[in-house]
Amino acid sequence: MTKADPMQLSGAIEPEISATRPIQDGVQIDLTVPHDLAYLEGHFPETPIVPGVVQIDWAIRLAARYLHLDIEAGTHFQVKYRRIFLPGRPVILTLHIKSEFLRFDYADQGEMLSSGSIRLKPAKER
Repeated sequence: MTKADPMQLSGAIEPEISATRPIQDGVQIDLTVPHDLAYLEGHFPETPIVPGVVQIDWAIRLAARYLHLDIEAGTHFQVKYRRIFLPGRPVILTLHIKSEFLRFDYADQGEMLSSGSIRLKPAKER
């Protein structure tokens, strides 16, 4: 398997964001995964699902964008996948910083899809 170059992919590479809300120590982001998401190609043809690595990537990128975190400040990833993440459905991504961790979860109508944490480097090292 070869690594996909985002510049060579056809289709969207980010979710569609419809709203953001600040919360204590974080942000909630309303998003929808487009049906033409490039990362869905081949994952899986009969029932496309959003790959776990894409969920982690979006959590990091959107935390960088909305929480002003250095994208390279994360180490030690821990993720739990609970339900299949399908394209076309409205999802809420909650990002918050607690202690030295960025915590994230994706929920679809109150049902947890996935959750995880990324250990951040201490502030003096960022």
